Order: sequence, then C-alpha cells, then structure tokens
Amino acid sequence: MDTIVNKISEIETAAVKIMNESALQKKELDEESKQRMDAYDADVDQKTEAKLADIRASLEKEKQAELSSLKEAAARTILNLEKEYAENHETLAAGILKQMIEG
Repeated sequence: MDTIVNKISEIETAAVKIMNESALQKKELDEESKQRMDAYDADVDQKTEAKLADIRASLEKEKQAELSSLKEAAARTILNLEKEYAENHETLAAGILKQMIEG
C-alpha cells in the first residue's frame, strides 16, 4: 500500500512540476507575443507617419501650384482690365456720363 501511495505522490509531484513549467512557458510566450505586437505597432505607426508626411507634402505642393496658377490668372485678368480701361476709358466715361444724364 505504501508503494502505491508513494507512486501516487510521485505522480502528483511530477504533475505539479509540469503545471508549473507550463505556466512559466505560457508567461514567457505571452511576454514574447506582447513584445512582438508592440514592435509591430511601433513599425505600423512609423510607416503611417511617414505616409502621412508624404501625403501632406504632396498636398502642400498641389496647393502651392494651384495658388500660383490662380495668382497668374488674376494677374492676367487685371492686365486685361487695365488694357481695356487704357484703350476705352474715354468711351466708357462718356457712356457712364450719358447714362447719368439721361437717367
């Protein structure tokens, strides 16, 4: 009977040892998994920031090009208006005066 109790005790001790080792391995795997996830998150964040910086730079470049185009168009319009005024200011002034007089 003592032999059986001793064997059961040995089995129980071995089972406890296995459970402890299993818990330790699980803890190590959890930590390793967390480290990999943290590294992945940091990598994704870095790539996202780089992509956003590229997009911002591209949008800024487009904005500056559009602004430059609008400035050129406005300058052309102003030059055309000034040219028309220089060529026709007497006729325009006479027409305005005529409208004022005639009502």
